[in-house]
Amino acid sequence: METNKIQILQLSQQGHRRPLLFRLTNRVTIFLTLLSGSLILFYITGNYQQFLDSDQHLILSCCAVSGIGLSLFSFFSFAESVYYLLVTGEKIRWIFMLHAITLFFICFGAVAMTLAIRAIIFLSAGIPE
Repeated sequence: METNKIQILQLSQQGHRRPLLFRLTNRVTIFLTLLSGSLILFYITGNYQQFLDSDQHLILSCCAVSGIGLSLFSFFSFAESVYYLLVTGEKIRWIFMLHAITLFFICFGAVAMTLAIRAIIFLSAGIPE
């Protein structure tokens, strides 16, 4: 237990910084996750507040676009974390493993969310005559 604390302290003192591309894709992934979550909450609130159909459609369309972006960026970030998992030393390998697992589930959830939102948009359009 003590050796793990010492290793973590040594890593923080040595100033190991993640590469710029890795930090950027992670920040974009976090931003798009929060944006998608807020748009979903806005849509749910709009159902109870009886928003107009055009407003609901706009919210769903924005959420679908952010879901597509989220799935792409989380996949790229997942690929980066797998790369750094293979390249880095033993000391910080578990961080990248945890990060890769989390991003895999985020990517899977974003794809499922986007498909569900597109299904809602399709069903709400109705049958054309």
